[in-house]
Amino acid sequence: MDFALLGLFGAGLVYGFIVLKAKLPNNTAFKSATAMALIGAFLLVWVVGAVGIFGEPDLTELASLVVGAVVAGITRFKPKGLSISMFAAGATQIVAAVFAGFTGVLSAEYWIQELIMNGIFVGIFLGSALLCRRAASQVELLEPLHK
Repeated sequence: MDFALLGLFGAGLVYGFIVLKAKLPNNTAFKSATAMALIGAFLLVWVVGAVGIFGEPDLTELASLVVGAVVAGITRFKPKGLSISMFAAGATQIVAAVFAGFTGVLSAEYWIQELIMNGIFVGIFLGSALLCRRAASQVELLEPLHK
């Protein structure tokens, strides 16, 4: 089941890259941010589902993907909105790790490991957010030229 989910998500990732190449504006920062977010999402699903680094599959780690997707949809996938959604995904990832520690679900040793692993994903999502912010500023600078 894990590998079927991974294969399905991998196919979606490939489709995302094809759409990314074809539809996005010629903005390297925006393309890099979107690729970084997709790769981060892929790795998070893989680590939670197939690899099981976080122990038993727990939906709290995947909450950041749901939050990021909802906020991205609300902001219509614009660079400024995607920046906000990636910051929200990173914040949700931090909250999930802290929640796991304070509820006593994990022992102190495993909680440190979870904080480190979640820190990696927070870094990926925040890196994507900063690239989206840069892309948004580039789009705002070029808008008067296209009118």
